Amino acid sequence: AFEGDASVVITATAATTKLVGVESNTDAEPIVYDISVSTCHFDYANPVTEEPDCLNGGRKYVKCTDEGCTEIKVLEEYEPLGHDEVAAEAVAPDCTNPGSTAGVNCSRCDYTTVEEVKALGHDEVAAEAVAPTCTEVGYTAGVYCTRCDYTTVTEVKALGHTEVKIDAIPASCYNNGHTEGSYCSVCKVILVMPEVVTKLEHVKGELKAVDATCTKPGLTAGEICTLCNTVLKAQEVVVKDHTYTSAVTAPTCTAVGYTTYTCTCGATYKDDIKAPVDHTYTTAVTAPTCTTMGYTTYTCACGDTYKADYVEAKGHTAEIVPGVAPTYGDKGTTEGEKCSVCDTVLFEGKEIPAKSSAWIWLTVILVIVVVGVAVAVVVFIKKEMLTFKKK
Repeated sequence: AFEGDASVVITATAATTKLVGVESNTDAEPIVYDISVSTCHFDYANPVTEEPDCLNGGRKYVKCTDEGCTEIKVLEEYEPLGHDEVAAEAVAPDCTNPGSTAGVNCSRCDYTTVEEVKALGHDEVAAEAVAPTCTEVGYTAGVYCTRCDYTTVTEVKALGHTEVKIDAIPASCYNNGHTEGSYCSVCKVILVMPEVVTKLEHVKGELKAVDATCTKPGLTAGEICTLCNTVLKAQEVVVKDHTYTSAVTAPTCTAVGYTTYTCTCGATYKDDIKAPVDHTYTTAVTAPTCTTMGYTTYTCACGDTYKADYVEAKGHTAEIVPGVAPTYGDKGTTEGEKCSVCDTVLFEGKEIPAKSSAWIWLTVILVIVVVGVAVAVVVFIKKEMLTFKKK
Protein backbone atom coordinates (compact mmCIF):
# COMPACT_ATOMS: atom_id res chain seq x y z
CA ALA A 1 0.00 0.00 0.00
CA PHE A 2 1.25 3.53 -0.75
CA GLU A 3 0.59 6.85 1.05
CA GLY A 4 -1.50 9.66 -0.49
CA ASP A 5 -2.41 9.73 -4.13
CA ALA A 6 0.57 7.69 -5.37
CA SER A 7 0.09 5.96 -8.67
CA VAL A 8 1.37 2.43 -9.32
CA VAL A 9 2.71 1.06 -12.57
CA ILE A 10 2.96 -2.75 -12.81
CA THR A 11 5.10 -4.32 -15.48
CA ALA A 12 4.70 -8.14 -15.67
CA THR A 13 7.51 -10.45 -16.78
CA ALA A 14 8.06 -14.22 -16.65
CA ALA A 15 9.16 -14.37 -12.95
CA THR A 16 9.47 -10.79 -11.57
CA THR A 17 7.00 -7.95 -11.00
CA LYS A 18 8.26 -4.34 -10.67
CA LEU A 19 6.17 -1.77 -8.82
CA VAL A 20 6.92 1.93 -9.37
CA GLY A 21 5.38 4.27 -6.77
CA VAL A 22 5.50 8.13 -6.81
CA GLU A 23 4.17 10.21 -3.92
CA SER A 24 1.78 12.94 -5.05
CA ASN A 25 2.91 16.59 -5.32
CA THR A 26 6.64 15.77 -5.13
CA ASP A 27 9.46 15.96 -7.61
CA ALA A 28 11.29 13.01 -6.06
CA GLU A 29 12.52 10.16 -8.28
CA PRO A 30 10.09 7.21 -8.55
CA ILE A 31 10.64 4.47 -6.00
CA VAL A 32 11.12 1.08 -7.72
CA TYR A 33 10.11 -2.06 -5.84
CA ASP A 34 11.54 -5.35 -7.20
CA ILE A 35 9.23 -8.15 -5.98
CA SER A 36 10.06 -11.82 -6.77
CA VAL A 37 6.94 -13.89 -7.29
CA SER A 38 7.36 -17.64 -6.54
CA THR A 39 5.79 -19.95 -9.11
CA CYS A 40 6.12 -23.06 -6.84
CA HIS A 41 3.07 -25.08 -5.80
CA PHE A 42 3.79 -26.40 -2.30
CA ASP A 43 2.06 -29.57 -1.01
CA TYR A 44 0.70 -28.21 2.29
CA ALA A 45 -1.58 -31.26 2.68
CA ASN A 46 1.45 -33.58 3.08
CA PRO A 47 4.15 -31.86 5.21
CA VAL A 48 7.42 -33.76 5.86
CA THR A 49 8.73 -33.93 9.45
CA GLU A 50 12.42 -34.51 10.34
CA GLU A 51 12.50 -35.39 14.04
CA PRO A 52 15.27 -33.85 16.20
CA ASP A 53 17.77 -36.14 18.01
CA CYS A 54 20.20 -35.64 20.88
CA LEU A 55 22.64 -33.45 18.89
CA ASN A 56 20.69 -32.26 15.83
CA GLY A 57 17.58 -30.15 15.52
CA GLY A 58 14.58 -31.08 13.37
CA ARG A 59 12.11 -29.36 11.10
CA LYS A 60 8.73 -29.61 9.33
CA TYR A 61 8.57 -28.55 5.68
CA VAL A 62 6.57 -28.92 2.47
CA LYS A 63 7.87 -29.78 -1.03
CA CYS A 64 7.10 -28.17 -4.40
CA THR A 65 4.96 -30.51 -6.52
CA ASP A 66 6.14 -29.03 -9.86
CA GLU A 67 8.03 -31.54 -12.03
CA GLY A 68 11.82 -31.14 -11.71
CA CYS A 69 11.55 -28.54 -8.89
CA THR A 70 13.45 -29.28 -5.62
CA GLU A 71 12.34 -26.17 -3.68
CA ILE A 72 11.04 -26.65 -0.09
CA LYS A 73 9.37 -24.32 2.41
CA VAL A 74 10.20 -24.73 6.16
CA LEU A 75 7.12 -24.48 8.38
CA GLU A 76 8.63 -25.25 11.83
CA GLU A 77 12.10 -25.86 13.35
CA TYR A 78 12.88 -27.96 16.48
CA GLU A 79 15.77 -27.66 18.94
CA PRO A 80 18.14 -30.65 19.65
CA LEU A 81 16.84 -32.91 22.48
CA GLY A 82 20.14 -33.40 24.36
CA HIS A 83 21.27 -36.74 25.85
CA ASP A 84 18.93 -38.79 28.12
CA GLU A 85 21.58 -40.19 30.49
CA VAL A 86 21.06 -43.50 32.36
CA ALA A 87 23.58 -44.66 35.01
CA ALA A 88 25.51 -47.91 34.29
CA GLU A 89 27.24 -49.99 37.00
CA ALA A 90 30.74 -51.40 36.56
CA VAL A 91 31.02 -55.00 35.31
CA ALA A 92 34.06 -57.09 36.31
CA PRO A 93 35.86 -58.97 33.47
CA ASP A 94 36.50 -62.74 33.54
CA CYS A 95 38.74 -65.06 31.51
CA THR A 96 36.88 -64.73 28.19
CA ASN A 97 34.44 -61.82 28.61
CA PRO A 98 35.46 -58.13 28.85
CA GLY A 99 34.10 -55.98 31.65
CA SER A 100 33.23 -52.27 31.76
CA THR A 101 33.68 -49.18 33.99
CA ALA A 102 30.84 -47.38 35.74
CA GLY A 103 29.38 -44.44 33.76
CA VAL A 104 26.29 -43.27 31.89
CA ASN A 105 24.56 -44.29 28.62
CA CYS A 106 22.10 -42.27 26.50
CA SER A 107 18.75 -44.05 26.07
CA ARG A 108 18.23 -42.38 22.66
CA CYS A 109 21.62 -42.70 20.93
CA ASP A 110 25.00 -44.47 21.27
CA TYR A 111 26.56 -41.79 23.51
CA THR A 112 28.29 -43.32 26.60
CA THR A 113 31.03 -42.62 29.17
CA VAL A 114 31.37 -46.36 29.91
CA GLU A 115 34.75 -47.82 28.89
CA GLU A 116 35.52 -51.48 28.13
CA VAL A 117 37.87 -53.44 30.44
CA LYS A 118 39.76 -56.23 28.60
CA ALA A 119 39.10 -59.92 29.45
CA LEU A 120 41.64 -61.43 31.91
CA GLY A 121 42.58 -64.41 29.71
CA HIS A 122 42.99 -67.96 31.01
CA ASP A 123 45.49 -68.92 33.77
CA GLU A 124 46.70 -72.08 32.01
CA VAL A 125 48.32 -75.14 33.64
CA ALA A 126 49.78 -77.98 31.48
CA ALA A 127 48.30 -81.52 31.62
CA GLU A 128 50.00 -84.65 30.20
CA ALA A 129 48.22 -87.13 27.94
CA VAL A 130 46.86 -90.44 29.33
CA ALA A 131 46.47 -93.28 26.82
CA PRO A 132 43.18 -95.22 26.82
CA THR A 133 43.03 -99.03 27.09
CA CYS A 134 40.48 -101.60 25.96
CA THR A 135 38.38 -100.96 29.10
CA GLU A 136 39.62 -97.60 30.56
CA VAL A 137 39.17 -94.04 29.15
CA GLY A 138 42.22 -91.83 28.39
CA TYR A 139 42.91 -88.08 28.01
CA THR A 140 44.70 -85.90 25.45
CA ALA A 141 47.59 -83.60 26.43
CA GLY A 142 46.56 -79.95 26.90
CA VAL A 143 46.00 -77.19 29.47
CA TYR A 144 43.32 -76.21 31.97
CA CYS A 145 42.48 -72.83 33.62
CA THR A 146 42.75 -72.36 37.41
CA ARG A 147 40.00 -69.69 37.39
CA CYS A 148 37.30 -71.27 35.19
CA ASP A 149 36.35 -74.58 33.60
CA TYR A 150 38.27 -73.87 30.36
CA THR A 151 40.43 -76.78 29.18
CA THR A 152 41.91 -78.13 25.96
CA VAL A 153 42.11 -81.62 27.49
CA THR A 154 39.52 -83.97 25.96
CA GLU A 155 38.43 -87.41 27.05
CA VAL A 156 39.45 -90.29 24.81
CA LYS A 157 36.95 -93.14 24.89
CA ALA A 158 38.06 -96.59 26.00
CA LEU A 159 39.23 -98.47 22.92
CA GLY A 160 37.01 -101.45 23.60
CA HIS A 161 38.11 -104.92 22.67
CA THR A 162 39.18 -105.50 19.06
CA GLU A 163 37.27 -108.71 18.59
CA VAL A 164 38.68 -111.35 16.24
CA LYS A 165 36.34 -114.18 15.32
CA ILE A 166 37.36 -117.80 15.87
CA ASP A 167 35.46 -119.58 13.11
CA ALA A 168 33.48 -122.67 14.01
CA ILE A 169 34.70 -125.96 12.49
CA PRO A 170 31.85 -128.40 11.98
CA ALA A 171 32.41 -132.03 12.94
CA SER A 172 32.58 -134.41 9.98
CA CYS A 173 32.43 -138.09 9.46
CA TYR A 174 36.26 -138.04 9.68
CA ASN A 175 37.27 -135.26 12.22
CA ASN A 176 36.16 -133.54 15.46
CA GLY A 177 35.01 -129.89 15.20
CA HIS A 178 34.38 -126.95 17.59
CA THR A 179 31.86 -124.10 18.05
CA GLU A 180 32.46 -120.44 17.11
CA GLY A 181 34.48 -118.24 19.57
CA SER A 182 36.40 -114.90 19.70
CA TYR A 183 39.39 -113.10 21.31
CA CYS A 184 40.76 -109.50 21.60
CA SER A 185 43.67 -108.87 19.21
CA VAL A 186 45.05 -106.07 21.48
CA CYS A 187 44.98 -107.52 25.02
CA LYS A 188 44.67 -111.16 23.87
CA VAL A 189 41.78 -111.91 26.27
CA ILE A 190 39.51 -114.82 25.18
CA LEU A 191 36.07 -113.30 24.86
CA VAL A 192 34.09 -116.42 23.83
CA MET A 193 35.66 -119.88 24.44
CA PRO A 194 34.96 -122.42 21.60
CA GLU A 195 33.54 -125.85 22.59
CA VAL A 196 34.65 -129.22 21.06
CA VAL A 197 32.18 -131.12 18.81
CA THR A 198 32.98 -134.90 18.32
CA LYS A 199 33.17 -136.46 14.82
CA LEU A 200 30.03 -138.01 13.24
CA GLU A 201 28.92 -141.24 11.43
CA HIS A 202 27.77 -141.23 7.75
CA VAL A 203 24.05 -140.48 7.32
CA LYS A 204 22.57 -141.84 4.06
CA GLY A 205 20.56 -139.47 1.93
CA GLU A 206 18.73 -140.00 -1.38
CA LEU A 207 19.92 -138.51 -4.67
CA LYS A 208 16.57 -138.18 -6.49
CA ALA A 209 16.17 -139.18 -10.12
CA VAL A 210 15.86 -136.27 -12.64
CA ASP A 211 13.53 -136.72 -15.65
CA ALA A 212 15.25 -136.16 -18.99
CA THR A 213 13.91 -133.49 -21.44
CA CYS A 214 14.77 -132.64 -25.05
CA THR A 215 17.18 -129.91 -23.84
CA LYS A 216 18.60 -131.33 -20.63
CA PRO A 217 19.74 -134.86 -19.78
CA GLY A 218 18.19 -136.67 -16.77
CA LEU A 219 19.69 -138.80 -13.97
CA THR A 220 18.85 -142.08 -12.29
CA ALA A 221 18.41 -142.25 -8.46
CA GLY A 222 21.55 -142.49 -6.19
CA GLU A 223 22.76 -142.20 -2.53
CA ILE A 224 24.93 -139.58 -0.66
CA CYS A 225 26.09 -138.91 2.93
CA THR A 226 24.13 -135.83 4.12
CA LEU A 227 26.96 -134.85 6.48
CA CYS A 228 30.16 -135.05 4.40
CA ASN A 229 28.55 -135.19 0.89
CA THR A 230 30.38 -138.38 0.03
CA VAL A 231 28.56 -140.14 -2.88
CA LEU A 232 27.62 -143.63 -1.71
CA LYS A 233 25.82 -144.69 -4.96
CA ALA A 234 26.53 -142.83 -8.28
CA GLN A 235 23.72 -141.64 -10.66
CA GLU A 236 23.55 -142.43 -14.42
CA VAL A 237 22.71 -139.97 -17.31
CA VAL A 238 19.43 -140.29 -19.38
CA VAL A 239 18.79 -138.32 -22.76
CA LYS A 240 15.44 -137.45 -24.65
CA ASP A 241 14.73 -135.99 -28.23
CA HIS A 242 12.62 -132.78 -29.21
CA THR A 243 8.86 -133.01 -30.10
CA TYR A 244 7.67 -130.12 -32.38
CA THR A 245 4.23 -128.59 -33.20
CA SER A 246 3.69 -126.10 -36.12
CA ALA A 247 1.93 -122.67 -36.41
CA VAL A 248 1.46 -120.80 -39.75
CA THR A 249 1.87 -116.96 -39.88
CA ALA A 250 0.30 -115.46 -43.04
CA PRO A 251 2.25 -112.81 -44.97
CA THR A 252 1.21 -109.08 -44.80
CA CYS A 253 2.07 -106.00 -46.91
CA THR A 254 5.15 -105.34 -44.74
CA ALA A 255 6.28 -108.78 -43.55
CA VAL A 256 6.87 -112.26 -44.99
CA GLY A 257 4.78 -115.28 -43.98
CA TYR A 258 6.27 -118.39 -42.38
CA THR A 259 5.64 -121.56 -40.35
CA THR A 260 6.90 -121.65 -36.74
CA TYR A 261 7.95 -125.03 -35.32
CA THR A 262 7.93 -125.18 -31.48
CA CYS A 263 8.94 -127.89 -29.01
CA THR A 264 7.32 -128.23 -25.55
CA CYS A 265 10.73 -127.37 -24.07
CA GLY A 266 10.63 -123.91 -25.70
CA ALA A 267 13.05 -124.57 -28.54
CA THR A 268 11.75 -123.04 -31.81
CA TYR A 269 12.65 -122.28 -35.46
CA LYS A 270 10.96 -120.80 -38.59
CA ASP A 271 10.65 -122.34 -42.09
CA ASP A 272 8.39 -122.32 -45.24
CA ILE A 273 8.88 -118.54 -45.87
CA LYS A 274 6.15 -116.74 -48.00
CA ALA A 275 6.66 -113.35 -49.80
CA PRO A 276 4.77 -110.16 -48.54
CA VAL A 277 1.44 -109.16 -50.21
CA ASP A 278 0.65 -105.68 -51.75
CA HIS A 279 -0.48 -102.58 -49.70
CA THR A 280 -4.20 -101.69 -49.42
CA TYR A 281 -4.65 -97.90 -49.11
CA THR A 282 -7.49 -95.61 -47.89
CA THR A 283 -7.61 -91.90 -48.90
CA ALA A 284 -8.10 -88.62 -46.96
CA VAL A 285 -8.37 -85.28 -48.82
CA THR A 286 -6.88 -82.09 -47.27
CA ALA A 287 -8.34 -78.92 -48.86
CA PRO A 288 -5.98 -76.03 -49.83
CA THR A 289 -5.87 -72.80 -47.71
CA CYS A 290 -4.72 -69.23 -48.42
CA THR A 291 -1.04 -70.18 -48.02
CA THR A 292 -0.79 -73.98 -48.15
CA MET A 293 -1.45 -76.48 -50.95
CA GLY A 294 -4.16 -79.15 -50.76
CA TYR A 295 -3.39 -82.85 -51.18
CA THR A 296 -4.68 -86.43 -50.78
CA THR A 297 -3.14 -88.71 -48.09
CA TYR A 298 -2.97 -92.44 -48.92
CA THR A 299 -2.71 -94.72 -45.82
CA CYS A 300 -2.34 -98.50 -45.50
CA ALA A 301 -3.51 -100.40 -42.41
CA CYS A 302 0.13 -101.33 -41.78
CA GLY A 303 1.01 -97.65 -41.20
CA ASP A 304 2.64 -96.95 -44.58
CA THR A 305 1.49 -93.56 -45.95
CA TYR A 306 2.25 -91.02 -48.71
CA LYS A 307 0.81 -87.76 -50.12
CA ALA A 308 -0.14 -87.03 -53.77
CA ASP A 309 -2.69 -85.16 -55.98
CA TYR A 310 -1.52 -81.68 -54.81
CA VAL A 311 -3.78 -78.61 -55.40
CA GLU A 312 -2.36 -75.03 -55.49
CA ALA A 313 -2.98 -72.69 -52.47
CA LYS A 314 -5.95 -70.27 -52.91
CA GLY A 315 -4.02 -67.09 -51.97
CA HIS A 316 -5.16 -64.31 -49.60
CA THR A 317 -8.42 -62.31 -50.02
CA ALA A 318 -7.49 -58.68 -49.17
CA GLU A 319 -9.76 -56.61 -46.87
CA ILE A 320 -9.20 -52.95 -45.82
CA VAL A 321 -8.52 -52.31 -42.09
CA PRO A 322 -9.70 -48.72 -41.30
CA GLY A 323 -7.17 -46.32 -39.75
CA VAL A 324 -7.55 -44.80 -36.25
CA ALA A 325 -7.28 -41.03 -35.77
CA PRO A 326 -4.88 -39.88 -32.99
CA THR A 327 -6.17 -38.03 -29.91
CA TYR A 328 -4.47 -35.91 -27.22
CA GLY A 329 -3.93 -39.01 -25.07
CA ASP A 330 -3.63 -41.92 -27.56
CA LYS A 331 -1.68 -42.67 -30.76
CA GLY A 332 -3.43 -43.40 -34.09
CA THR A 333 -2.69 -45.60 -37.12
CA THR A 334 -3.00 -45.32 -40.90
CA GLU A 335 -5.18 -47.62 -43.04
CA GLY A 336 -3.96 -51.26 -43.44
CA GLU A 337 -4.94 -54.58 -45.06
CA LYS A 338 -5.66 -58.14 -43.84
CA CYS A 339 -6.93 -61.42 -45.32
CA SER A 340 -10.70 -61.78 -44.81
CA VAL A 341 -10.36 -65.59 -44.72
CA CYS A 342 -7.39 -66.32 -42.39
CA ASP A 343 -6.96 -62.83 -40.74
CA THR A 344 -3.28 -62.66 -41.80
CA VAL A 345 -2.05 -59.00 -41.77
CA LEU A 346 -1.07 -58.14 -45.38
CA PHE A 347 -0.15 -54.47 -44.79
CA GLU A 348 0.14 -53.07 -41.25
CA GLY A 349 -0.93 -49.42 -40.77
CA LYS A 350 1.78 -47.00 -39.64
CA GLU A 351 1.67 -45.43 -36.17
CA ILE A 352 0.52 -41.76 -35.92
CA PRO A 353 1.84 -39.90 -32.79
CA ALA A 354 -0.72 -38.65 -30.23
CA LYS A 355 -1.62 -34.95 -30.42
CA SER A 356 0.49 -32.72 -28.12
CA SER A 357 -1.20 -30.64 -25.39
CA ALA A 358 1.75 -28.18 -25.21
CA TRP A 359 -0.15 -25.59 -27.37
CA ILE A 360 -2.88 -25.36 -24.73
CA TRP A 361 -0.39 -24.27 -22.06
CA LEU A 362 1.28 -21.86 -24.55
CA THR A 363 -2.13 -20.26 -25.27
CA VAL A 364 -2.83 -19.82 -21.51
CA ILE A 365 0.58 -18.16 -20.99
CA LEU A 366 0.03 -15.81 -23.96
CA VAL A 367 -3.41 -14.81 -22.63
CA ILE A 368 -1.94 -14.02 -19.18
CA VAL A 369 0.82 -11.90 -20.77
CA VAL A 370 -1.62 -10.01 -23.01
CA VAL A 371 -3.98 -9.26 -20.07
CA GLY A 372 -1.04 -8.05 -17.98
CA VAL A 373 0.17 -5.74 -20.74
CA ALA A 374 -3.35 -4.38 -21.26
CA VAL A 375 -3.73 -3.59 -17.54
CA ALA A 376 -0.34 -1.88 -17.51
CA VAL A 377 -1.29 0.29 -20.52
CA VAL A 378 -4.57 1.35 -18.89
CA VAL A 379 -2.85 2.31 -15.65
CA PHE A 380 -0.18 4.27 -17.58
CA ILE A 381 -2.82 6.22 -19.54
CA LYS A 382 -4.69 7.13 -16.35
CA LYS A 383 -1.48 8.34 -14.76
CA GLU A 384 -0.64 10.57 -17.76
CA MET A 385 -4.15 12.06 -17.78
CA LEU A 386 -3.91 12.85 -14.07
CA THR A 387 -0.55 14.52 -14.56
CA PHE A 388 -1.91 16.55 -17.49
CA LYS A 389 -4.85 17.81 -15.40
CA LYS A 390 -2.57 18.96 -12.56
CA LYS A 391 -0.48 20.96 -14.96
